[in-house]
Amino acid sequence: MDRTSGEEFPWLLLLAAFLVIGLLSATGALSMQRLEAQPVRIAPALLGSVLPWIFWGVAAWPIFLLVRRFPILPPRATNLVAHLGLALILVLLQVLFTVWVNRLLYAAQAERQEPFIFWVRAYVANRGVWNLLVYVGLAGLFQAVDARNRLRRQEISSAQLEAQLAQARLTALHQQLQPHFLFNTLHAIGVLNQEDPSRATRMIAALGDLLRSSLETRDENEIPLARELVLLEQYLEIESIRFSDRLTVAVDVPDRLRNALVPPFSLQPLVENAIKHGVSRRTGPSTIRVAGSASNGTLELTIWNSGPPLAPDRTSGGMGLATTRDRLARLHGPAGTVELANHEGGVQVSLRLPLRENGVR
Repeated sequence: MDRTSGEEFPWLLLLAAFLVIGLLSATGALSMQRLEAQPVRIAPALLGSVLPWIFWGVAAWPIFLLVRRFPILPPRATNLVAHLGLALILVLLQVLFTVWVNRLLYAAQAERQEPFIFWVRAYVANRGVWNLLVYVGLAGLFQAVDARNRLRRQEISSAQLEAQLAQARLTALHQQLQPHFLFNTLHAIGVLNQEDPSRATRMIAALGDLLRSSLETRDENEIPLARELVLLEQYLEIESIRFSDRLTVAVDVPDRLRNALVPPFSLQPLVENAIKHGVSRRTGPSTIRVAGSASNGTLELTIWNSGPPLAPDRTSGGMGLATTRDRLARLHGPAGTVELANHEGGVQVSLRLPLRENGVR
């Protein structure tokens, strides 16, 4: 049970149940007084019958705590010994409490003359096993409630995870192609349509291919690196048309790594950042290099651009890098990282994740 299980249990209902049992027991005690032609004493009969059962209502809390710490099922020696110890303690306390209450209530009657230990032994012999059964019943009840609560929490957790997964997939789909990229592309198409209709037509076709590929990967958390590079080529085709001869792209990924699994559109936002913060800020030619390597079970993908170096307060990157970091963290935990740094006169993004091939988990 978790810490909230005690709040979920209907404690007032349990106390009410013990009160009802006590009242029924009192009814039997009053009936016996009449049958035996004894004076009918309603108050002592009620208190003497109800209070011992209320004791179990109060004792239910330590039983609950022990069941939470040492469940009955599955049976373990340590747990059973702990419950046996508590059961003996509570049964003894209940006997002492009951005898004490009855000696006070019936002080003027004959049993008052008998020693206290006499009535303790008599009560243990008469009701000891019954009280042990009460303990077992309470422990079993709490175990059943725990199992029900666990199942309910698992169902709620599963529903929440499914909702989060659906939201994550939707978010990933929206983040695959950032709005500013679409706006820039559409704006470029509008300009080129006036200046160079053939280039505008090529850009529209390339944009259509990229959008189609985006929809094809919307239900996949990982795809082979070979497919990711195809998506990147479709994106770069658009940017190559947009920047004409100002942009040079070199891709150096060994064939042996092209079956490695990566999140879809993991490279595109990083290359887009390189173009936005590097190529677009230069008037002359710019270069982007995409490379892949593997070492000690880690796949490393790097995107380097010849743009201006980063300011010291910009090494964490913007939204594109934050999104990629979040996606890697969800898939690989601490093993998935994204780093941004100045490198060889330009800026480089390094993406690292566990090396896993398609079909190998």
